[in-house]
Amino acid sequence: MTFEIRSPQGLTVAPEDLQWFFTRSSGPGGQHANTSDTAVTVRLELTNVRGPQYLIARILERSDTPSISISVSSSRSQYHNREEALQRLQQELELLSQPRPVRHRTRPSRAVRQRRSQAKQQNSRRKDERRNRFDD
Repeated sequence: MTFEIRSPQGLTVAPEDLQWFFTRSSGPGGQHANTSDTAVTVRLELTNVRGPQYLIARILERSDTPSISISVSSSRSQYHNREEALQRLQQELELLSQPRPVRHRTRPSRAVRQRRSQAKQQNSRRKDERRNRFDD
């Protein structure tokens, strides 16, 4: 199987642009876990992503780091861990390529403004009463 990423938006990552690291999984598993390098970490430099320029610019802008690193050790099989790592990497790229939601400003309603104004007036009156009480 070739480990290549293709997204519906047109983003592609060539297999040679992925850096793979294999280590032993933690946790129980006995002799198998102690002798097999099944945990997988895949790393992708974001400058190696190919596709429409506006998507690549959006990915680079939204990412905190210049690369993405995904680690998986959920399966006893290195092959299954590699597949899951690629799926997670593709999901991460799709998430980064989504536009940020537009924030729509909202105004407080008239009733809310009136209640706030009344509360401020009441607070002001209360403080005035405290101040005038000692001016004899």
